[in-house]
Amino acid sequence: MTNTSFPFRRIMVVEDEPFLLKIISTVLRADAPEVDIVLAGDGVEAIEKLKEFTPDLLLVDVLMPNMDGISFVKHLQQHQATADIPVIFATAMAEEVNFQPILKQHNVVGVISKPYSVETLVPRLTQMVSEYLDARSV
Repeated sequence: MTNTSFPFRRIMVVEDEPFLLKIISTVLRADAPEVDIVLAGDGVEAIEKLKEFTPDLLLVDVLMPNMDGISFVKHLQQHQATADIPVIFATAMAEEVNFQPILKQHNVVGVISKPYSVETLVPRLTQMVSEYLDARSV
């Protein structure tokens, strides 16, 4: 694993699969130890945790029980405190579904495909975040 300088310091990962949640958090902590990470099992739990933790970035699964990723992002957009938090969707459907309308309509900066490659997860997130930050600075 490479130690990357990740552009954000506070990340919330919203994922309903406990095994994936553990893998993501382990990889992020190994590659970006300076980052505070909060984990949530679905959109409802994430909303509760957002009352105590304001992330710089959200990594959100699209298909989850209780509140899916798209509904969660729509909820974020309705509240001033969370409307500007950048979101990266994680999905096994990245190839099958056109996420462009959602990306443009909401603060979704990219889509990452599942299953994750442990070697490329942080570099891919870093690339998406860097592109997002570059676009905002123009």
